Amino acid sequence: MGDRRRNLAVLAAAVLCLVELRTISPKEVSRRWRYLRHYAFESLESRRFAGAATSFDRNYFVFLNSVRRNLPADARGRGVALFGLERSSRAYYLAAYWLAPTPALASPDRIPPGWLAAVYGDRQPGGWLPVASVFHGMIYQAPQ
Repeated sequence: MGDRRRNLAVLAAAVLCLVELRTISPKEVSRRWRYLRHYAFESLESRRFAGAATSFDRNYFVFLNSVRRNLPADARGRGVALFGLERSSRAYYLAAYWLAPTPALASPDRIPPGWLAAVYGDRQPGGWLPVASVFHGMIYQAPQ
């Protein structure tokens, strides 16, 4: 059964490859092959950093990655309110995806109890206590 599945998968990949090759120019095939060879052994973070999803603000992506790495272990069950974001859905969606499974809100009017605030830029929420310094920003917690 395993050999049959593997053979069908190889056949399906070959057919898909032939269909794709017929619809795009040889120059484009060459460009895509160079891209794949270049990024094949890069880390997942490097590949995502080079992608279109982060092209609107590369520093924002590095900030999010830094927030994710510096979140206290107990924050995963609570959540993070993000401030200083570009007012767009792409900034929020990138944050929600990159910080998952930790819940994230973009510039909320009210921060849920127990959540942390991650600020992109140098703005500081009044009275909040710093938890960690991150790339181009800071993580804060509410005063007790």
